[in-house]
Amino acid sequence: RTLIVGGGDGTFSTVANALAGSDTILGALPLGTGNDFARSLGVPFRLGEACAVVARGRLAKVDLGRAGERFFINAASIGVTSEMTVSLRQRPGLKKGLGRLAYPTVALGKALAKRAFTVGLETDGARLTLQALEVVVGNGRYHGAGLIIAPEANLRDHVLDLYAILSGHEPGQLWRDLLVLARVAKGLRAGRHVADPLVLHMRTRQVRLEASPGQALDLDGELRGRTPVLLECVPDALRVILPA
Repeated sequence: RTLIVGGGDGTFSTVANALAGSDTILGALPLGTGNDFARSLGVPFRLGEACAVVARGRLAKVDLGRAGERFFINAASIGVTSEMTVSLRQRPGLKKGLGRLAYPTVALGKALAKRAFTVGLETDGARLTLQALEVVVGNGRYHGAGLIIAPEANLRDHVLDLYAILSGHEPGQLWRDLLVLARVAKGLRAGRHVADPLVLHMRTRQVRLEASPGQALDLDGELRGRTPVLLECVPDALRVILPA
């Protein structure tokens, strides 16, 4: 059985939670604002071309991320991204009016106000404590309307890709964090951010996040609880149609 769905990342995330582990195949038609899941699948944005993929594409299984009982298709994040999600929910007309420009517009405002937080990362074999501005744990390759989580990230590698933007300032030097965020943001489109000295990148099957103060958790553009949280990769959890 095949379920053909048109929508954006929020819609596909909801559908993935319903179909995870089942034999139903998802045919995705990207009709949203960010369309990061479609990007990761390689499905074209033109409706006619996307329909052709659904009609003549190939069946594949892709991974899902999981936070507690909730699955995510693109990424889980804490920090600037989760605060940006709060703002977009409070201003529902912004995405409709600005489209993809809504993301950088809101992100700039949140970056100006963001303060670093202490985050504990416990992975398969290590534990780290860091001062961070943002932590993103990706299942696919893209998030945030076309930002690359990591150059090698994909939906079929059976691991999560994590990047953390670290604080670069001492007390009284908040401007340094703004410079770090601006520099990292510039590299996200091409995946060059992972080479930045203030970006930590790792690949792991699971990671536990703890934060002080506690941080809101964003899953695929929706707020879904707070830290602490255990994030896991669930291999081959969703059946989809990919370009032939």
